[in-house]
Parts: sequence; C-alpha cells; structure tokens
Amino acid sequence: MQTKVLNIPTLQDIEEARTRISKYLLKTPLIYSSSLSKLTGAEVHIKFENHNPTCAFKIRGGINFVSKLKAQYSKLSHLLAGSTGNHGQSIAYAGKLFDIPVTIVCPEGSNPAKVQAIKDSGAKIVFYGKDVFETWKYCEKLAKEKGYIYVHSVEEPDLIAGVGTIGLEVYEDLPNIDCFITAVGGGSGICGASIALKSKKGSINTYAVQSSNAPAVYDSFKSKQLITHPNLNTFAEGLATRNAYKYALDIMQKYVDDIFLVSDNELKEAILLLLEHTHNLAEGAGAASLAGLLKYKSLFQGKKVVCVLTGGNLQLNTLKDILLNA
Repeated sequence: MQTKVLNIPTLQDIEEARTRISKYLLKTPLIYSSSLSKLTGAEVHIKFENHNPTCAFKIRGGINFVSKLKAQYSKLSHLLAGSTGNHGQSIAYAGKLFDIPVTIVCPEGSNPAKVQAIKDSGAKIVFYGKDVFETWKYCEKLAKEKGYIYVHSVEEPDLIAGVGTIGLEVYEDLPNIDCFITAVGGGSGICGASIALKSKKGSINTYAVQSSNAPAVYDSFKSKQLITHPNLNTFAEGLATRNAYKYALDIMQKYVDDIFLVSDNELKEAILLLLEHTHNLAEGAGAASLAGLLKYKSLFQGKKVVCVLTGGNLQLNTLKDILLNA
C-alpha cells in the first residue's frame, strides 16, 4: 500500500464519510437542556456521542477508515492501533464489523472497562508503555515487523472525516447554532467537526477544551508551534496529550476559534452536573465541553451553544470517588 498523504478533509470528504457510516450507526441525539441553560445563561444543547455502540464519538472515524480501506483492497491482513481506550474500541469494533483481525496496544494501567470493551470486539490486546505516546512508538515498530496496517489516532484524514460527521448532524438539527464546544486530546474530533461546521456556516464559533494538567495542545495552539509536556497528571485519559501533532494543529489554526483549559476538579464537577441534569454518565473528556462552558460562560450569554458529550466510558471507581468528594 502507498503511504497516505495527510490532506485536510473537505466538506465533501465528510459528507461521503456520512454515507459510509450511516449504514452502521444511528444519528446521535442533540437535546436542549433548560436546566443547564439556566445555569450557564446560554441556550445549551448536548450532543450525546455516548449513545454510540462504543459509548464514544471515535467509532465514526473507525468505521469510515476501515470501510473505505475495505473498498480499496480486497484483502486486509491485520489492523493495529495504539490507544488508551476509545480509539482502540473504534478500530476493534470496525475490524469486527468488516471481519478483519485487529491488535490494539494499550498503555499499562489503561481503563479496564475500555480494555474489556476492546476484547469484547474480538481484538487482541497488548500492553506496552507508561502512556499512549510510548505505545504509539511501539506500534510503529510492530507494524514494520508484522506488516500490519497501523491506524494512528490523529494523523489519519479518514478518521477526521469520519468524526467530522458530528458537525453535519449538529448543523442539520440546529442550523442557527452560534457556538460549538468539544474536548481536545489529539484533535480529531474538534478538527473534523470544525471543518464541517465552518464549511456550512462560517460564522459559527468552534472551541476545544483541554485539561490544565495536560496542556500541550493548548500551549501549541496559543504559541503556534509544537509544545511538549512530558508529565501528564489528569484522570481524563482522553485529554492526556503529551504533545500536539502538526497535522491536527494546522487544521485547528485554520478552523478553531480558541482552546480553553479546565482543571480536573472542574471536569469532575461537570461530570456530576451532566449526571444530574441529563441523566447521562460522562467520562472526563466527555464532560470537558460543559466544563469549558461553565468556566467561560460570560462568552456565551444568550448564544445557542452545542456541547459534545464525547464519551461515557468512566470507570465506576472514579465515579465513586467523585461522588464521595462532591
């Protein structure tokens, strides 16, 4: 196979991705919350990506990537990905859907519930590295040794096009949207959705939210250069980014209006608020959009705002700790 060129997905790419994934995924709900609107002063709508089969948004990208690859090549030997959980679930689920063997490499100490979900999709699990960045380096080595197709969670246009379908659905349901907020770890979600939304309506403001305990993407976005933070100290594994990637950063510089930082305590508060007001469980990254809205609510007064609940794969022990310390 030829080396993939990292082109920025277009609106047409995202629309074609929606055609592919609509055969396998239902549209996720976008629901107005009167109580969260009263709390924030904005007109708040929650996009429930936790209602996907893997309880996270990344499945959109996995299905788009594997479906397109399957159409291009009659025989696919093996897929490989490195992940703390949701990306791994996405590729494992898509591999099972299209009958392709999958190996997922997870960092030591990964979320057990996410690891089990990967296993339940039939993928082989390998543990390597103290964080996902060590895992990714090992994946590159393993892919060369075994001849596997390595699916990076960020540097893959077809993943970004797939998750960009969130933006298409949001615009379809709320065409007069003013602002869109989602989490940022590697950046596939905010990149894809921003391309779709800005292409549909250039006046929409798009924002990403990252943990202040893992601020590499925030610092890179603000300084317009790649920044690395070797120490990660956030419970929200979906936000635990040691460094930004040029491909995603270039897209964000073009399509994203701003990135916010929130503390882990603010993420935990948002998890409880989502549970109380929407009766949905959010993981740390899943609550980031609401945490960002709450912290910077003065920017959003009276505006129609969509917050993406990106995933609901929170460990029960973590939830118990959050409840006990509330």
